[in-house]
Amino acid sequence: MSAHQPGIFALGTVEHCYVELDLDEGRSRSDLVTALAGLAGPGAPVAGVGVVVAFRPELWRSVAPENALPGTRSFDEISGPELVMPATQHDTWMWIAGGARSAVFDSTLSVLGQLRGLATVASEITGWAYQTDRDLTGFIDGTENRSILEAPDVAVVADGPGAGSSVVLIRQWAHHPSFRDLSLDEQERVIGRTRADSVELDDRVMPADSHVSRTVIEQDGEELAI
Repeated sequence: MSAHQPGIFALGTVEHCYVELDLDEGRSRSDLVTALAGLAGPGAPVAGVGVVVAFRPELWRSVAPENALPGTRSFDEISGPELVMPATQHDTWMWIAGGARSAVFDSTLSVLGQLRGLATVASEITGWAYQTDRDLTGFIDGTENRSILEAPDVAVVADGPGAGSSVVLIRQWAHHPSFRDLSLDEQERVIGRTRADSVELDDRVMPADSHVSRTVIEQDGEELAI
């Protein structure tokens, strides 16, 4: 297996910054790849943090077609009767994570300074580890994630074109304050798990539209499970 980006499996990072950028007009895609590749190793403009970078599949394929992961493409909008998952693809994505907000902030500024005149920020979101392993609903997030020992086997391309790479799918969710007004039982039925210890509800009481239930929508004549 080729070397993967170590930041993908970093532990203990409680502060995060996610930045999406688009290549400036007239600038080379190869220059952008080279600049972002220089964010790791000796002489890198960041210190004390982890950095993970990703590229739009079409950009990667245009720069290094022989190493591009086959079958990957930019996300297409998915829509159903009551659901729209928009496509907001940009040229590159950066994830900077560390144990202190100051380190992440300073490193992000340094990186953006390195990319000035080459790429323009399209979006920037900061985050933090909430109650160790919970999302803003108060429920444990990532219950089904593989252990750190098993994760590389399922998250990293083992060999062939794209070896050492991973596929990134970024989703953003809006948390409505009214969720907190629900009773504990109602909240657990929405999520499909208990809040205290993330035990999946019994099939006899599991709502068909809970978070962990299989949702199927149709697009272009095909059924897509979410």
